[in-house]
Amino acid sequence: MSQPLRWARFGAVELDATAGELYASGRRIRLQNQPFQLLVLLLEHAGEVVTQDAIRSKLWDSDTVVEFELGIGTAMKKLRHALGDDATTPRFIETLPRRGYRWLVPVTWADARGAVAAGAPRASVPAAGRESAAAEDGGLHRSGI
Repeated sequence: MSQPLRWARFGAVELDATAGELYASGRRIRLQNQPFQLLVLLLEHAGEVVTQDAIRSKLWDSDTVVEFELGIGTAMKKLRHALGDDATTPRFIETLPRRGYRWLVPVTWADARGAVAAGAPRASVPAAGRESAAAEDGGLHRSGI
């Protein structure tokens, strides 16, 4: 049985899904748990619409009582801040009003840092996101949130 792929890479950014850590050009970017889990969900479904219901299921237990739209909005705002992304001119995350969100750039999954897994899934990226796919880590916030 093969091990799950735990490292994701997009541009100069690497994510360790097991350790809950995000790196840009080898430097750690601090990200709280919910924004991190939101990023993992988006990367796992790169190029696809991720609904608010899917996000709610990933971030909260079924018996949690919270204002979900506000919580999702807060997690998304923190994630975009850490990535240097902007909802009005997105490089990484596209907002689809009343539907959800979509990850725009290609993602490569691997089983170890710096490795590329053979046959690892890559995202299909809409034409609008192709320009940002080549972006390295410009605008990423290393100070964390």
